[in-house]
Amino acid sequence: RLPVRVNASAAEHDVQAPTDYLTAHGAFLKTTAEVAEGARITITLDPLDGSAKMQFAGVVVHHDDQDGVGVEFDRLNNEEMKRLRRLIRDVKVQGRLLEAEDVG
Repeated sequence: RLPVRVNASAAEHDVQAPTDYLTAHGAFLKTTAEVAEGARITITLDPLDGSAKMQFAGVVVHHDDQDGVGVEFDRLNNEEMKRLRRLIRDVKVQGRLLEAEDVG
């Protein structure tokens, strides 16, 4: 596994949730926390390999009480998009899953 920590913060939520779904456009966080659709959320990716953290703003576009929340990233500039795509590509090439933690 590639060690990547995902810190997510949304109003009044402090949850820990793994994810194995991360794309250049969003992520799915496995949690039973009640984060409403439409809620603004900030996600910080920490590769834990010494490379710089990446921070993305997004909105919750899907909520399932038993599975988790889907977050769509927005406001990514070109450099952020390139770094995120590079990280995802490297994970796919290495055949690894992302290990993540949501501590919003």
